[in-house]
Amino acid sequence: TYIENNTSLTEKYLFESLSHAGNLRDSSLIITIYNRIGILYQNSGNNKRALEYFNKVLNYYLAMKNDSVAAAIYNNIGICYKDMSNDKLAIQNYVKAAQINERTGNMNWLALNYLNIGYVHLTKKEFAKALDFLFKSLKISERNKLYRNYPFIYNNICSCYMESKEYEKAIPYAHLALMFSREQFNLFREAGALSNLKDLYAKTSNMDSAFYYQGLLLTVNDSISATSRLTELNNLEMKYYLEEERLKHELEVKLQKAEHSRSKLLYSLIILAIGFALLVLIFLYSFQYNRMRRNSLMQKNILLESEKLKKEIEYKDKEFATQLIYQQKKNEFLIKLADDLQKLDRSSGENLENSIRSIILDLNKNSETEIWPEFEKRFKEIYGDFYKTLTQKFPELTPNELKLCAFLKLNMSTKEISDITFQTAETLKIA
Repeated sequence: TYIENNTSLTEKYLFESLSHAGNLRDSSLIITIYNRIGILYQNSGNNKRALEYFNKVLNYYLAMKNDSVAAAIYNNIGICYKDMSNDKLAIQNYVKAAQINERTGNMNWLALNYLNIGYVHLTKKEFAKALDFLFKSLKISERNKLYRNYPFIYNNICSCYMESKEYEKAIPYAHLALMFSREQFNLFREAGALSNLKDLYAKTSNMDSAFYYQGLLLTVNDSISATSRLTELNNLEMKYYLEEERLKHELEVKLQKAEHSRSKLLYSLIILAIGFALLVLIFLYSFQYNRMRRNSLMQKNILLESEKLKKEIEYKDKEFATQLIYQQKKNEFLIKLADDLQKLDRSSGENLENSIRSIILDLNKNSETEIWPEFEKRFKEIYGDFYKTLTQKFPELTPNELKLCAFLKLNMSTKEISDITFQTAETLKIA
């Protein structure tokens, strides 16, 4: 709301509102505030600044193709140019506004446009043109019951007749202006009507009426002065109230900011604490998981090593048992062979040949039927798949060749095989 006689305070609040609207990026609100700023500067007489903001508003509404609002801005721009004594531009903008209002059927604003155009022609002493537009405004106002316009229109028509020295025509319009001003409690228009009546009766030598209206004018001017003082007091009271509200609002904002900062800090600390706790939990979980995984791997390795050692021990045990059995059989055979040789030494010549033949046969028999079967049995217990795989790949191998393969599997030397099989080294190499 415009605070009369306190332009700076009104300006301050308008620009604060403009800053908030800019933060909100609300273009419609920004334009509305621009218009209020233009009106403020216009009312305070700073028409150049007012035109600056009115033109921004006008360009926006023209771009939006909002003619009805654009017409109001054209009218405001016309008022600025009128106050700057640029009657030509004032009339051009009033006419643009009137064309739009006539097209859109906005009779209230069209009546005001014609009133403003008539007033410009009145100040230019173009009374015929002024009366033409003033009566157009009056006709529209009467047709649409726009009684608020009557005091302005009648006072201007009166002024046209007064300045053209048609006093008798002017007096009725002055009385009409006075009547409607009083009905509407418009002291300023009432004072204008009384001033016109005072001057008109003085010019027509009716001094009693002139003095009468002079007294009424003084009374109304006193009322205007009292009203102005009351308005000034109200504005002063409003100023202190607004200042108090502003300080109160600033304090509330500061308290809200402090509370927000404290809450933000508290939330940040809570988030950091939760984050730290999560990191600790993740670290402990990872540490425990890795330790359990290492322990599991170690247990698996120990188990594998244990199984490996167990198998190696079993293999060595079986291999040792096989060698032991084989050696035992061999020793038994050698003992028996030694006994037979001793007996041979005591034999007579004629039985010597038979005894030697008997020893050789016995040797072959033990070698083939006693030592090897037992050895082969133990060998198959350790290397169960050896013969099976060998006979599948080489089915043509003979039993002696299979026997030789078994010795080779045990990494036995030629001499060791010769001792067991009683074959010469040469024979074994050929085999």
